[in-house]
Amino acid sequence: MSDVAQISRPFQIALGAVALLGLVWMVALRSHGANPNEPAPSSPVKTSAKTVAQANPGAPSQIYHGAAPGVEGLTRAIAKAHGAVATSQQNAQQLQNKSREASNEAQPQSPSVHVAVKTAPSAAQASKAAALVRQATARRHATAVAKAKTALPPAQVAVEHELAQGKTVMLVFWDPKASVDREVQAEASALARGSKGTVTMHGARANQVGTFGSITEVAHVYQTPTILIVNRHGVVSTLTGLTDVFALKQAVREARLAGH
Repeated sequence: MSDVAQISRPFQIALGAVALLGLVWMVALRSHGANPNEPAPSSPVKTSAKTVAQANPGAPSQIYHGAAPGVEGLTRAIAKAHGAVATSQQNAQQLQNKSREASNEAQPQSPSVHVAVKTAPSAAQASKAAALVRQATARRHATAVAKAKTALPPAQVAVEHELAQGKTVMLVFWDPKASVDREVQAEASALARGSKGTVTMHGARANQVGTFGSITEVAHVYQTPTILIVNRHGVVSTLTGLTDVFALKQAVREARLAGH
């Protein structure tokens, strides 16, 4: 008793606080970790505040408001640590959820593939297709011919139409100012009128030879009057100078027989 009395008063208070703190932690450990259905352990277990915090970092802690000095501050620190752990776990869970959503959105979707199966055409279908091809070819040929005829000089088209009807065509190149030219042109016109449609006449100037296109490509007109007689075979006979009706009729008869 004398030894206890020699210990200073502050040291005695500190020893009491330590004993009380150990008792509080033992009670807290029993209330959180022990199962009420199991018997309590025979020997006391020493548990520090750090061990309690690691055992259940997310659970809220009650703050001690007793008379023991320092215990209230310790329990407040433990409660703050539990709150921080809970907040950190919640943030980590939210981050994991967002990462999973972003991964699902970034995953490419496999496109659907449609495979068309081609079957061999039947004989009827092949025949119909061939007929359509022939019709299209014929239309293109007719269009090309029509365009070619449209591009030809009108005088050439008129002469070719008359030749296709079996007529003999006279192309008279004359000068209206010359009396001889006027006389030859009048005789050719009279012959055409008296032929009952078997002979036709076209009058033109000497510089208009090219208006008849390919019909007069090989013919040369150096003077007027000049008469080019074309039969249905495309053979061209040339008659120049003053020509009477008899000579003109003879030339037309000979031109009809040319090329047989």
